[in-house]
Amino acid sequence: MGIAIHSNPITYNIIVGYKPPKFPVQMFLQSLQTQIINLQNLIILGDFNQTGNTGIFNRFLQENSIRQYITTPTHILGDTLDLIISNLPDLHSITKAVPYTDHHLVAVKLDNPCNGN
Repeated sequence: MGIAIHSNPITYNIIVGYKPPKFPVQMFLQSLQTQIINLQNLIILGDFNQTGNTGIFNRFLQENSIRQYITTPTHILGDTLDLIISNLPDLHSITKAVPYTDHHLVAVKLDNPCNGN
């Protein structure tokens, strides 16, 4: 699922994805690839249900000139399953434990160039 958010003068293209635990990574990334071609100011959020960075995943990041921003665990078992991926240069991301779920909250702060934040 994707949405475009207009914040003059920038349009952010946000894609939310979920990879079921047993779904093949390659198929998931191929599907994601078709959604992100030629998108600027791209932010991909979601539960990728994979532990560690695989070669396939790293190639996907490199080939699309995007970066994975979450560097701390997002699951109570210590894995980083929930990701924020973007082609924006300097995102500020956080993770935070929240009640009633085994996943942590992941959030990103966008700087608006018009107001200097």
